[in-house]
Amino acid sequence: MAIKHKIVSRQEAQTYWQHSTLGARLNECVVLVLAAKGTTAYQIFGTSDDLKFRSSMTLFPHAVPDEPLFRRAQAKYFDGRDDPRTMEFLLRR
Repeated sequence: MAIKHKIVSRQEAQTYWQHSTLGARLNECVVLVLAAKGTTAYQIFGTSDDLKFRSSMTLFPHAVPDEPLFRRAQAKYFDGRDDPRTMEFLLRR
C-alpha cells in the first residue's frame, strides 16, 4: 500500500532541501534521473509517479531558486514548463 507524503508549502520544501539526509537523497535521485539517456519521465517512473516528479521539479525551483538542478530536470523532461496544478498551489500559499 502506498503511503501519501506531501509537501504543503515552499517553506517545507526549503526545510526538506536543507535537511542533511532528505536533501542529499533528493539531490542524488535527481542527478540519477538526469543521467538517464534517451528516455522520458513516464518511462522512468510510470503512471502517477511521473506526475509527482513533474510537480516536484516545479515546486523545488520556486522554493530553492539558487539550485539549478531542478530546472535542469524540468528542462530535460518537461520542456522547461512548470506543472500548472503545482503553480496554482504555490500561488494560493
